[in-house]
Amino acid sequence: MTLTALGGISAIGYLVIKFRERSSLERGEADEKLSAAVEQLGSESPQVRIAGVHALTNVADTYGGSYNQRVVDILCGYLRTDRLLKDKDGNTRYANDEAGVPDPNKPLSADGAVESTILNVIAEHLRSKQNENKHKFPVTTPGPWSNCLIDIHGAKITENLKFRRTYWHSLDSTNTTFAEAIDISGAEFMGECNFKGTRFYSDLNAHDATFRGMSIFDSCQFQGETNFARAEFCDYAGFAGSNFDREVYFNRSKFYANSVFISSYFHQETQFGECEFTEETEFESAMFYGAALFARSSFQGKAFFYRTHFAKSSHFDGTIFTRDARFTESVFTGECVFRDATFYRHAFFGNVKFLHDCSFDNVTFARSCRFDSSTFMGVTRFDGSIFYGDTSFEEIGAPESPTFFNATFSEKRFSQSTFPPGTPLCNGLPPGAIKNNSDK
Repeated sequence: MTLTALGGISAIGYLVIKFRERSSLERGEADEKLSAAVEQLGSESPQVRIAGVHALTNVADTYGGSYNQRVVDILCGYLRTDRLLKDKDGNTRYANDEAGVPDPNKPLSADGAVESTILNVIAEHLRSKQNENKHKFPVTTPGPWSNCLIDIHGAKITENLKFRRTYWHSLDSTNTTFAEAIDISGAEFMGECNFKGTRFYSDLNAHDATFRGMSIFDSCQFQGETNFARAEFCDYAGFAGSNFDREVYFNRSKFYANSVFISSYFHQETQFGECEFTEETEFESAMFYGAALFARSSFQGKAFFYRTHFAKSSHFDGTIFTRDARFTESVFTGECVFRDATFYRHAFFGNVKFLHDCSFDNVTFARSCRFDSSTFMGVTRFDGSIFYGDTSFEEIGAPESPTFFNATFSEKRFSQSTFPPGTPLCNGLPPGAIKNNSDK
């Protein structure tokens, strides 16, 4: 029977029936191949399990559609199983360190080859095979699995992750353990990326990565070098309660939504230089045991450094604070530098302990600045700074009075300013200070 003989609507109905028959047949074939591949994945032989990984991948590549997520779920489910090497008592075995002592950060895997194969397959399917533009610059474009949810929560990954320039929809990596280095540099995460409670025993390289959805790194342990240089966080970025054992690089990163580093610990040098913080930024109760470098950064939302502790040198030179900046009750144990910074709104430094030299030279205070009840134990300079709002140094403690050479005070607000006790005043101003008669 021909389609012409069937006529208009009947012909369409015939095509639909034949399509369904073919689809049903293909689904039957795909499901059979899927079941066979899963059986291979359960084999005791590593070689057979690897063959099962490739067989699963072939099902997704051949039939696409919902089979992409089904295959991803199977592979991720496999990664979440306990595949660590055990001793005769069932305890996890660990590689020895240089002293010959088992290192709890280096669990041994009984399944390294299979795990590595799965990770490589996922990485290959999260990026396009054509990842260079016409100018030969590398670009990140979606792969066939880029619309899938990657769920490896609670997994213990012992192999390197090479996911450079991959393209993700969403990732659940909560409470996961990564024993080796991770490279997600240049990657793009379109949906939520959740690493809450994850342990990174080695280096994490996320430079130039883009996080378009929420990025959650709360309560993480970063035991290797952590690199988020030039990363972009387009939604909420959370690092609250995280611990960074090695050097940290966020320099030139951009935070377009709220960023939270409350109660985080930074044990080595931490770089936030030339960053852009568009919304509120919270470093409340954070601890910087190494140098904290925020030079030439921009805080366009409110900046909270309440009760933050800076154990070594801290640099905010050239930094711009567009909204209120609160450093109340913070402690600066090392040298503190705010040279050439600009505070467009109120600057709160009340009850701060400056235990070393600090420089506020050439700083612009566009509104009020308050240093009430603060302690200055080293040499403190406000030379060349400009005070447009009222300035308060009530009840400060300072063995040596801060200097204000060539500092300028607004005529309009100067009568409401108070200076450190014991500061010799001339016409109400510290030595070398200037009164601005423009009444700005």
